[in-house]
Parts: sequence; structure tokens; C-alpha cells
Amino acid sequence: IPKYSYWACVWAAVICYAVMVVISYLLGQHFYPINYPLKKIGLYSLLAGVLIAASYLLPISSLALRLLYKTVLIAVYCLVIMKNDIPVSMLNPIISKIPIVKNLIKK
Repeated sequence: IPKYSYWACVWAAVICYAVMVVISYLLGQHFYPINYPLKKIGLYSLLAGVLIAASYLLPISSLALRLLYKTVLIAVYCLVIMKNDIPVSMLNPIISKIPIVKNLIKK
């Protein structure tokens, strides 16, 4: 374990939580079936994983540029969710009038 340091704890926790999610889902579907949008959940999880990998794989030495890059990645994730799931009518009237945001959001 000393060879892996805290990363062993991190990965053990991630695996444990993933197993708990799967067991909870299976038990929940057995006793009270709910039609979850699994495809959409999977795509959002995959997109999050790809963006997280992109944030770690591109080494940027400048703190300002690194923060800007990671902020852009978070904005991309948020815009994808807004485009797919949030209708314009639910947004604040001021935000929905911004042309860039209005064009990206599902109507």
C-alpha cells in the first residue's frame, strides 16, 4: 500500500461507490421500476470523463492559462447540458435574450 500512497484509497472509494450505485439501481428497479434515461446519463458521464481526462492530459505551466482552459471545459459541459435539457422558457428572461446562449439551448 505505501507504494500507491493515497491513490489506493481514492480508487478503492471510487470502485466502492460505483458498486453501490449499481446495486442500488438493480434493487430499485426490482422493487420499484423507474424508467431512467440511462443513455443520456451514460453520455453525460462519458463527456465528463473525457473533459476531465483532457484537463489532466494537457500540461499548462501558466496558472492563468490553466484556469482559463479548465473553465472553458466546464463551460462546454454546462452548455451541452443546457442545449439538451433546458428549454429557453425555463431560463431567466435576461439570459434567454443573449443570442449565443439562445441559439445553443433546446427550444
